[in-house]
Amino acid sequence: MTWAVLVAAGRGTRLGGGVPKGRRLLGGRPLYRFALETLLAHPSVAGVVLVVPRGDEASFAPGDERVRLVPGGEERRESVWAGIAALPEDAVDVLVHDAARPFLTRPLLDRVLAPRAEAVVPALPITDTVKEVGEDGVRTLRRERLVCVQTPQRFRVATLARAHREVGTDRYAPDDAALVEALGVEVTLVAADPGNVKLTTPLDWQLAEERLGELRVGTGLDIHPLVAGRPLVLAGHLVDPERGPAGDSDGDPLTHAVIDALLGACGQGDIGTLFPPGGRAHAGAPSLQLLARTLAHLGEAVTLVNVDATVVLQAPRLSPHLPAIRRRLADALGVEPARVSVKAKTADRLGALGREEGIAAQVALLLRLRASGPGGPAEGG
Repeated sequence: MTWAVLVAAGRGTRLGGGVPKGRRLLGGRPLYRFALETLLAHPSVAGVVLVVPRGDEASFAPGDERVRLVPGGEERRESVWAGIAALPEDAVDVLVHDAARPFLTRPLLDRVLAPRAEAVVPALPITDTVKEVGEDGVRTLRRERLVCVQTPQRFRVATLARAHREVGTDRYAPDDAALVEALGVEVTLVAADPGNVKLTTPLDWQLAEERLGELRVGTGLDIHPLVAGRPLVLAGHLVDPERGPAGDSDGDPLTHAVIDALLGACGQGDIGTLFPPGGRAHAGAPSLQLLARTLAHLGEAVTLVNVDATVVLQAPRLSPHLPAIRRRLADALGVEPARVSVKAKTADRLGALGREEGIAAQVALLLRLRASGPGGPAEGG
């Protein structure tokens, strides 16, 4: 019978946030739940010992009778030993996994569980050049003989328990396999998963949030009549000082369509939802100011992937202005210009737009929305 020890006892001081790493919300879910649910879903895993920070046990809610909750120690080795001690007597094999690796998959578990061996460790070849820095200087190591290892690592329970009892604490042992190696036990390597990353730094966390994000498509369409005595401004760039769109704000249809697309992608209506027609707060306001308020409303949960916009205007010709419009719009959205496309079309003299009575803009955009962001589902602990 195989059990797992899931180590979630770290404080996560390098990540910050004021809560233990295992309880910090990733995509709206406590970090420990990702690996816990994957382990419990595997048919070969009978149960999980969840090791948590001492004194914080009440804050964890595994919600499954197959989970045993135990307090850990100050060091990882102490926490793993606490998990081993809590295994049932009939457990033959144990998987040791770090809760800080939330992207554990069923195929990786299958590979670790498959070999009939005392110790199995997932490993990846090293692709970067590796150098050893010591008192005698720098030495380049042969990378073809080096691998990076991950968790989960599988052991015979008796073997791992003996390694923890007999190998001294002065032995350098960053993982449990190092303790087993000290006993002279052969370690079997299987292919690891490049996506099974460990979250240690704020950048790791940011990349994990982006990885969990949901891709959303938004579209926007805005049409305004053209009147004399109003400037035509597109994304903060002045195109025509004499004749421009009528509207409550500066009437910029391009920026309005972008706002519509952003709100629509997040399931939050359109520009009129945030800025109702006739509102004094935005009367005559620059549309880029409205865009800034929209982005602040959506918050950091939204990451823009790209924008593709088309402006329909019979006259004047927009092509000389497009580079500046594109640059201003990219700056306002906080992305590089390569993520923004602005095209100009005429109406071929057809209809009101063709008679130079109006201007229209159509926008399509793609954004990544974190699960805990606006319009996205969130799950508590």
